[in-house]
Amino acid sequence: MPPPVIDEWGPGMRVPTVIISPFAKKGFDHTIYDNTAILKLIETRYGLEPLGKRDKCSKDLTAAFQFEGPASASPDPDCEKKPEGEPKPETPPAPKAEPEP
Repeated sequence: MPPPVIDEWGPGMRVPTVIISPFAKKGFDHTIYDNTAILKLIETRYGLEPLGKRDKCSKDLTAAFQFEGPASASPDPDCEKKPEGEPKPETPPAPKAEPEP
């Protein structure tokens, strides 16, 4: 089966992608993307105009992400507290080196 025809440049290099993000959905996304999908995701996510026809017509990566829920929740207020206990002593300044005679 021949690869899909997108434009005169072809489908682009197709490589397996591992998405590591707190917003990534668990499991696998078997959607076929090309490298412009990353650009399309940024344009879609931030409401930007496409740079060209290829990214305008490309699929974005939104199917691989979950931007709602725990990953985008506000931080737990307990995480912003300063540690309790004794303050650490300040490190004394290093002695100045004396020039050799």
